[in-house]
Amino acid sequence: MSAKIRPDYVEIYHGLAPLLVAEKDVEAYRQLCTEMIARFGQTTNASTADVVAKDCLILPSSGVDLDSVAALAETAVTRGKGETPYTFYVCAKALADYRQGKFQQAVARTLEILKDPFPYTQAEGSAVLAMAQFRMGHSEEARAALARSEKVVQETLPAPGSRDLGFDWKDWIIAHALLDEARSLIEGPSSTNLDWRARSHE
Repeated sequence: MSAKIRPDYVEIYHGLAPLLVAEKDVEAYRQLCTEMIARFGQTTNASTADVVAKDCLILPSSGVDLDSVAALAETAVTRGKGETPYTFYVCAKALADYRQGKFQQAVARTLEILKDPFPYTQAEGSAVLAMAQFRMGHSEEARAALARSEKVVQETLPAPGSRDLGFDWKDWIIAHALLDEARSLIEGPSSTNLDWRARSHE
């Protein structure tokens, strides 16, 4: 695994985690998350904490202690206030809340996220909101949030198979993964769109 070339450089891990999700290599993804928590779990740097938390939350289970991941997300939002990517930090924290079953907190944080018009936080935040609302029994609100996430992904993000997914390619994968998860939860497993996985490397 190439992360061993520069084991203290978090961006290498941050590049690998979404790729493993896109490749559906869950075993390697879980192993990578374990390594990330072991190496960076005590960081006090907001950006590093956000990256590690987000990567360990892409799938419903990363095989690591969820409280440790949530603590990293908390570090990001408490230490990263005022930083340019702060909305992304809040997005990771909202996802951590959702994974912990704190659905009301997740909803509150996603509503804060959606004030930012940036497409990737809109897509990810709406997907998390949809899942949290659905878990709370708010089916109509959940479907509205799901539709919002789908609209952002379809209309503002690069299409699957694009030659250049841009600087935000990692969040492109994360947005699609969360949207698939939300679709599967709300509409059933047959509703997921696997086309983006097959074409993400074209």
